[in-house]
Amino acid sequence: MARIAAIAGTPVIDASGALARELARAGVKRVGLITPYPQATHDAEKAFLEREGFRVTADSRAIVDGAQEFMLGMRRVPPDMLIDAALAMAPEVDGFALGCTDMPTLAAALDIETRTGKPAISMTLAMWREAGRTLML
Repeated sequence: MARIAAIAGTPVIDASGALARELARAGVKRVGLITPYPQATHDAEKAFLEREGFRVTADSRAIVDGAQEFMLGMRRVPPDMLIDAALAMAPEVDGFALGCTDMPTLAAALDIETRTGKPAISMTLAMWREAGRTLML
């Protein structure tokens, strides 16, 4: 990302990096990863978080239909599916990573945090927070 920022001459924010930095700020070490991605993409996100120093101790794919295997229709994942997945893995994790900027995660994240007492960070929320810090808002 530093190379892209240097070429562009402006700060650059990436979704996965913002998610990892936000999880670190929240003190999460053992992550529960929930994504709507095809298996290979889900596995790549898991590997990324592990390279960033997290232990992904639980993970789940929120799959509604086959379109998601082609990276389509992520916004159709119902918040209840995310909440149920998080509650099932809650005993194994310090916090939750909700991957995918097209998935409706904000309401689910709030419910997950309320019900588990653990941080639930979505990529979308992480990017907004990082953009605010970057722009000093």
